[in-house]
Amino acid sequence: MAPTEPAPLAETARNAAARTDARIAVAIAGPILFTPPLLALADRGTMVFGIPTLVVYIFTAWLVGIVVTALAARSGRRGRHDPR
Repeated sequence: MAPTEPAPLAETARNAAARTDARIAVAIAGPILFTPPLLALADRGTMVFGIPTLVVYIFTAWLVGIVVTALAARSGRRGRHDPR
């Protein structure tokens, strides 16, 4: 007997679960990263390449949220239209 391939439905369910986990992580971590206690940790009065660390922190956290959201959305579209 030849080994059977995993069912596409099971793979789709795993991908959907991973996307859901990523969305939940962004939804929870996003607002937490912008709470006053964490912003106060970044606001130390120091500079990074002439830019205040608070500004670097805010834009870095924002960029990471966008990238994680884009990756979660991209992995969802990959399986729908197989160009083969």
